[in-house]
Amino acid sequence: MKKAIIRTETKRIIRVKDGDFAIAPEGTEVISLTNDQATQFSSTEEPIFYIDGEIKTLSQKIYKESPDDIKRNVRFNRDKMLLESDWTQLADSPLSDSKKAEWATYRQTLRNLTDNIDDSGSVTYPDVPSV
Repeated sequence: MKKAIIRTETKRIIRVKDGDFAIAPEGTEVISLTNDQATQFSSTEEPIFYIDGEIKTLSQKIYKESPDDIKRNVRFNRDKMLLESDWTQLADSPLSDSKKAEWATYRQTLRNLTDNIDDSGSVTYPDVPSV
């Protein structure tokens, strides 16, 4: 087991070490981590959090705390991508019927994005078809 100092309010892990900490700074608390959890912390540059006994990345933490915010961000990006591809579905679009169909499938996949957010709050955006 290892010990870690985390910020009480945000649950962000600040430091991990083998022994006890002499003093925990104000606004922090000391927790115990398994060796695997400590390794996760030390093997990344990304902010890491300790929530409900689990190590979480920032995106996982945000999703756990507010899935609606994640969906709102996905919708914002999706709407922008739909707007940028509107021209592909116009009657006077220079695309062939098969290309229009590819773009229509792409656009439908974009519309379904919020239904495909995984448990960590991640979503995979579809590849943009060629012109």
